[in-house]
Amino acid sequence: MQFERKNKILKDHKLVGKKLLPPFLHSFPGQFNESPYLNKVLPEIIWQGFLIEKFGVPVASSITLKLLEEIQSARNFEKSKLFCFISNFELLSQNQIDRILGKLFLDSDYKKIIEAILPFIRTFPECPLRALLYNPIAECNDEDITHVKSIIKPLLDKSSKEATFVLANTIYFAFQMDILKVPEDSKLLNLNQIEFYPDNEESKIIASLLRASINIFVQQDIFIEVSEKWQKYFWNQAYKREPHNIDNLYFS
Repeated sequence: MQFERKNKILKDHKLVGKKLLPPFLHSFPGQFNESPYLNKVLPEIIWQGFLIEKFGVPVASSITLKLLEEIQSARNFEKSKLFCFISNFELLSQNQIDRILGKLFLDSDYKKIIEAILPFIRTFPECPLRALLYNPIAECNDEDITHVKSIIKPLLDKSSKEATFVLANTIYFAFQMDILKVPEDSKLLNLNQIEFYPDNEESKIIASLLRASINIFVQQDIFIEVSEKWQKYFWNQAYKREPHNIDNLYFS
C-alpha cells in the first residue's frame, strides 16, 4: 500500500539517470545533465542571467561592476574573492553589508539590480544575495516561479548564447577586479568578440575558453567560498518549488 501511494505521488516525476526530476526540472527536456557546470558553476553565476535578461549585457556588466567595487571597498580592497559568485556573499560581515548598502541606498544602478533579482530571491529566499536587501522578502508566487524557470532554462546548456554571455561577464569581472591575469597571446583578451557568438569562429573559440576557465574559479577557495552550502540549497529548493511540494527529494 505504501509503495502504491509513493508511486502515485511520484507519477509526474521523470527518471533521468538515477535522479527523479520533478516538473520544475523535467520541463527542460534534453538539457539537464549532471555536471560540474550545473552543480557548481550555474548556482553561483545564475543571478547575472536575470540582469542580462532585463537590461542587456552592457548595462548588466556596468551595474554589477559598480556593486563589486563597492564590496571591494567595504572589504578594505582585499582581492581574490570574486563577488560575482553568490556563495561569497556569505563572507560579508554585518558591518561590511551596512557600509555597502549605506553607499548604494539611493543609487539607481543598485535599484536596477534589486529589481532584476527580486523574483529570484523570493524563489530562493535563503540565497546569500539577500544581504543586498533592505526590506523583508515577500512570499514567492507563481509569477516568480514562471519567470525564474524562463531564465534557468537556457542557462542549463552551458554552450547556449545566454549562458555564454553570463560566463563572459564573470570573466570580465575577474579582469576588471584585477583578479585574473592571462598571457599576452590569450584569446580571452579579445573578450569583446563574444558579442558575436555563435556567428563567427573567434567567438566560438573564446566561448570554449570561457567554459574551460570557469571551472578553475569555482573549485579553488582562493576565488570562492567553497562550502557548497548555497549550491546544494539552490537545487534542493528547485525540488521544493515544484507543484506538488514534494520536499524530501534532494541531491546528495
